Amino acid sequence: MFGFRVIECHGCTKLQAEKDTLEAEKTILQNEKKELQQQLLAIQDKLHDLTLAKEASRSAIKTGLFTEQQRYLATFVLQPDSSATQLELLAKMVQNLTRQERQCVVMYDEMDIRKVACYDQQLDQVLGPHRRLQQFLVAGIFSKWQVPVLFQFDSAVTVATLLSLIQGIEAAGAEVVATVSDMGGSNLGVWKALGVSHDGRSWFLNPGDSNRRVWVLADPPHIMKRVRNNLLDHGIRTSQGGLLDKALMEEMVAINGASAEYRVAHKVHLATHVQVKNMARQKVRPAMELLSATVALAIERHLGRREEVRALRVLDSGMDVLNAIHPKDVKPLRRGYSGTTEQESALTALEKEARELRVCPRKDALLPFQKGIILSVSSVRGLLQDLKAKFGEQTYLLTRRLSQDRLEGFFGMVRSGGGSNLNPTPTEVRSRLRLLTLLFAIQRGVRPLSGAGPTAPAPAVPSSGEEADDRDPDWLAQLAPLEQELSQSALDDEMAADLREFAPSQHQPEADDNLEAELAEMEELLRSVPAPAAAPPASGAVTGARDLETGVSARDSAKVYVAGYVSRKRSAEDGAAAASSGAEQDEPMGALWTRLKSLGGLTVPTADFMDVFDQMDAAFSVHHCMEPDGLSRRPGVVRDFEAVLESKFRYATSPQVRRVFARVRTFIELQRLNTKHRARVSSNAQREGRKRRQYVPS
Repeated sequence: MFGFRVIECHGCTKLQAEKDTLEAEKTILQNEKKELQQQLLAIQDKLHDLTLAKEASRSAIKTGLFTEQQRYLATFVLQPDSSATQLELLAKMVQNLTRQERQCVVMYDEMDIRKVACYDQQLDQVLGPHRRLQQFLVAGIFSKWQVPVLFQFDSAVTVATLLSLIQGIEAAGAEVVATVSDMGGSNLGVWKALGVSHDGRSWFLNPGDSNRRVWVLADPPHIMKRVRNNLLDHGIRTSQGGLLDKALMEEMVAINGASAEYRVAHKVHLATHVQVKNMARQKVRPAMELLSATVALAIERHLGRREEVRALRVLDSGMDVLNAIHPKDVKPLRRGYSGTTEQESALTALEKEARELRVCPRKDALLPFQKGIILSVSSVRGLLQDLKAKFGEQTYLLTRRLSQDRLEGFFGMVRSGGGSNLNPTPTEVRSRLRLLTLLFAIQRGVRPLSGAGPTAPAPAVPSSGEEADDRDPDWLAQLAPLEQELSQSALDDEMAADLREFAPSQHQPEADDNLEAELAEMEELLRSVPAPAAAPPASGAVTGARDLETGVSARDSAKVYVAGYVSRKRSAEDGAAAASSGAEQDEPMGALWTRLKSLGGLTVPTADFMDVFDQMDAAFSVHHCMEPDGLSRRPGVVRDFEAVLESKFRYATSPQVRRVFARVRTFIELQRLNTKHRARVSSNAQREGRKRRQYVPS
């Protein structure tokens, strides 16, 4: 018999091993699939539960099973031409305030909205098409509370509406002592109907208490814009024969030279302050900067126009009194209006100038902005006397609270409440007003969602004016997204810039802190204010002007001013940067500008520090000289130059000085580049415009 022997095949064994591996992986995948199916079933069960909960919530709303607070929120409705709901909240907000804290001002103004018709679901009503929102806001003058109390669409303010609203505010517990508005035609008509005029009485009897008066004021920022517009468009002849006009302002801008890095009156630019047109004229900030004491000083030192300088300083000093914001402000006239001799002198001079100046061509009748100045001076004096009679001779007024700043800020919140949608429809406006009204009540510690009436207890509001911190977490959590969306930081950039300029920081405890903020503003402006388009100076203008007394150029004066700001950052051991505002024996030639501009706290650098400053300035030019336009585009532009300064000036300057110089000098160079760029763009645009006009068919 033949015998057989089994020979083991290595290839088959390998295939069998791979098969076993695949079987094991298949088993693992099947187990994972089962787990995923179980997770999917669990998710479907949760989704089903959430759907049932949502349906139960809807049913609860219909059957009234929600809490009283939630029902109140759902039924909190603001309607046009009605102030009942807002006055209920006002009654809660002022219930625990003292009588002095209840003193308030009513302000009203218009805001453009999108002119469309739209359906409002909460009102079950079609609103519009409307073009304007008329808003009334009541705000405390000794406290920070404020409430939007009435809104209307496409309606001018009437005497009946104003008196009825004041009567309702008085019934809610607040005491109206003043009203403020701009000088629009309808508002002037209301003044006339109330018997208020610049040459008569500037008050009317309070409809809620005939023993008290309500003083009428014009909005100071609106006054300044009108003065600026008339100055640029027509020219203003001062009471003593001087001429404030566009040519003078162009000449003032030109004193720095065409391409100077360092500039006196560095806030003022040709394009943004002198050649302003259309909507750019709505900004308050450029008007305040153009009609400032700094511009007056520049004209005096470099142009010698003494009468024009006198008129500008009268305007600046008087408006400081009407713009008081803090008892310890850096400017003495702005330290709370209490009727001091200096403040009364400034108001008297402002009133006299407003009566006697004339807009060119010469007119005998006063224009509205002149009447507004005279009326406001009379009203603020009368209001202070009334308040002193109530609360004692120590009473003073922060007159900026008598302007429309808070109403303009409120308009900014309404516009920005929808993100990028800055032009809301009537329905969106009403919805945003509703949420903002609730938000203001929240911020003052009131519980508007409690459903209680106006007499329900409300948490006390701190008399210091600080926001209440003891808020109810339950209902506050319901409005947390609202507060985040519609916070004060949501103001649009343009309005915020206006408010910051006309309303600087209210926290100014010491003069040094004020100077720190004022000097720091220079760095901010060098970074943020757009540079003007280059233009030929006006006829007779001086380019690169020198001080008429000392012969120092405007550039050198501005350079010393910047050096003083930088040297203020010195450390105690930084000897080279030692500086003061008192000693004059060891200071650079251009220090006079800083001394004249200073109110006693600006820093004048020593001659030794000016030498170091000039060397750092030269190092900046060398560091960027290889770049096409003189400024590096590489990342770390400030940090790299700061390292250069450290290697060259480690023992001559402190780290703070080097850091500040690197930033400020970079911003100055950015401004120079923007000037060249805008000049080039403007030139090209003018060339194209001439071509289009030349080839337009007749």
